[in-house]
Amino acid sequence: MLFFNRVKNIKPNTEFIAQNIKYYKTIESTNNTAFDNDCKDGTLFIAEKQTKGKGRMGRKWFSKRGCGIWMSIALMPEIEPERINLITLVAGLAVCKTLKKIYNMPFKIKWPNDIAINGKKVCGILTEGKGENGKITKVVTGIGINVNQKSFPDEI
Repeated sequence: MLFFNRVKNIKPNTEFIAQNIKYYKTIESTNNTAFDNDCKDGTLFIAEKQTKGKGRMGRKWFSKRGCGIWMSIALMPEIEPERINLITLVAGLAVCKTLKKIYNMPFKIKWPNDIAINGKKVCGILTEGKGENGKITKVVTGIGINVNQKSFPDEI
């Protein structure tokens, strides 16, 4: 996997997103690991395979090795709980714009947290938050992009 062999050499062009990268060959869930990890703001968690990937409303996210990009970004924004959905929208917009730029194809945001092309879902985004005293203090945004997926389990 050429992509994953180069993860450690990534030098992001951002102030804090992905300045710290935690890479795993196999992991239960990048979102869960990001929550359980005491990390810096903007840390990127990326895995070749998730054994318990998850989507919205407790749905399973199928994330087989070599079939996609499975990652989560940990943020410490200290925002009101009602504003957490804005992070999902920003992440969706960023992914959609990036895919359009790379592939020059008509990717679209499918409300509220998916990216699709020609009516087919190619990406799911799951944002979860933890907080105290009425403020969200840690947000994890998981992004799963199907890349080489040729088949899906029957329930999907």
